[in-house]
Amino acid sequence: MQISLVFADSGKYSIILVVQNSTTGCMNTMIKPNYIEVYPQPIASFCANPPSASIIDPNIDFVNTSQGATSYMWDFGDPVATNGSNNSTAVNPSHAYSYTGEYAVNLIAVSPKGCRDISRILVEITPEFALYIPNAFTPDENGRNDIFQPLGIGIDEENYRMYIFDRWGESIFTSNNFRKGWDGPLKGVSKKAPQGVYIYKLQVTDTQGGKHPYVGHVTVIRKNE
Repeated sequence: MQISLVFADSGKYSIILVVQNSTTGCMNTMIKPNYIEVYPQPIASFCANPPSASIIDPNIDFVNTSQGATSYMWDFGDPVATNGSNNSTAVNPSHAYSYTGEYAVNLIAVSPKGCRDISRILVEITPEFALYIPNAFTPDENGRNDIFQPLGIGIDEENYRMYIFDRWGESIFTSNNFRKGWDGPLKGVSKKAPQGVYIYKLQVTDTQGGKHPYVGHVTVIRKNE
């Protein structure tokens, strides 16, 4: 005869076996003190600092808050990591991600008796957004600073608009191509914009869908004026 038992708590348990003769009714008892030991289950837990980082500084520190464990196995969820850097056995490791995206990080905590528990969290590496807007340019066709063209990173180039206005508020140039700037001509005519201050309006969307409107001034400088 086989009996299965489930113990809800860790600790040592004594087993008592009582047998009875079905004919005479005689009984005998066997006691096994502390015969079964249930090892305590470790608790795996950790947090990421920071939980979200920019691709400019994609290093994340992991703070181990596990209980009842003495060894650890980390998987940073980074399939492109090389030389085994996707895994670690350190208590509080760090990992630098190479690409933007969301990553599932797993920690297996192991107790001195070999019992295991697992914990998982998500971390995110986000694209960086930055935009540089010149305040002047010299459209004299010498190959240096000839075009008013904002530059940046993390920009959704399919959702970009640039408008240039003269001092009276009349539109003189538009572009929906992030790679195409204003080199000085007036809209609809061959005449070039004279030296002076012009107003720009930019509608920029980052790769996460965030909107970034800009309004400012740019100066056209002509050396012969």
